[in-house]
Amino acid sequence: MALKKSSPNRQSSASSPLQQEWQRVARLRSRNQRLEEEMQAFERDCLDALRPAEERMNAALLEQTRHLSGFAGRKTLAQWQRFELVDWLQENIELLSASPCIDPVALETLAQEVAVVMEGALGALDPESTMTDADFEALEREFLEGDLDGEALDESIFGEDFYQDDARDRAQRERQHALDKVLRGSSVNDLFRQLARRLHPDRELDPELKTARGQQMQELTEARDQQDVFKLLELYERHIGESPLSTLGDQEAVLELLKAQTARLREEQQEILHRTPLRSHFYQHYHGSNPKLRQQKLKRGRDELQHRASEEERITRSITSLATLKPYLAARYDDRREDELAVLQAIWEGKL
Repeated sequence: MALKKSSPNRQSSASSPLQQEWQRVARLRSRNQRLEEEMQAFERDCLDALRPAEERMNAALLEQTRHLSGFAGRKTLAQWQRFELVDWLQENIELLSASPCIDPVALETLAQEVAVVMEGALGALDPESTMTDADFEALEREFLEGDLDGEALDESIFGEDFYQDDARDRAQRERQHALDKVLRGSSVNDLFRQLARRLHPDRELDPELKTARGQQMQELTEARDQQDVFKLLELYERHIGESPLSTLGDQEAVLELLKAQTARLREEQQEILHRTPLRSHFYQHYHGSNPKLRQQKLKRGRDELQHRASEEERITRSITSLATLKPYLAARYDDRREDELAVLQAIWEGKL
């Protein structure tokens, strides 16, 4: 946003640190707005390219989940087999829930059906067959070559990184408190009160003007609550009709607030890229430095989805009885056990 330069004082402020920071915030806000628009378009492009494969994958998982549900109540399933089957059903529901192309009605219907099946299957588990503390200790000794000392475990989980994160959070809270104090005590607060008097809807008798003033007042209040100093100053220039920078008496304090806003806007760039899980997934897997690279990545992603959907369809067709189901349950059990042991190993080595 360009400021008017109608006086020598205003001309001299153009090169001041306050003016430079004001312009920096304006550039960052504009850049972030463009980035948000670009990412929204990127999301739409990804959805359009992947939708047919995604819908096929959803259909395969829906069919597979309903098919597997029919085996959950079989009495000849062992405890661990029943547990793995329930876990499989739950995993499919979670995958379907994360899909941007799933029919919400179909998903809700399936989730309710599976919930009933899972409740019955879990109710059939023998509570006395669960793993005891001694079982866990034996498992740890077998794969970690020694007892996992409780104190050592605490140190590995709540180690240096944990306490550093806590210190950073505390420092951030203190910084935020200091900025709140500066904002309340600076001349920006005087500008806010002046604007509030000008924009207050009670000053208008006309219903349409009163509604418009109410919206403007809400915009002003949100800017103050969010410490959006740039927005406050911009609103002042818009509604008062003069540059706010020439009226500020404590420019150092305002400069500090603008610098804090600059830092937040730079952090916001990463937030824009990962604003939602879906956008973050698309950005990490399909974003590229040019349109051609993006199209190549999307084609590979579409082909991989088609392949996965074909594999899920094949698995469903191959499961025609308990005898054909059990090898899949055994494979899932082995994979899960390896994952759990890998986590234990990482904890033992201090990596987690």
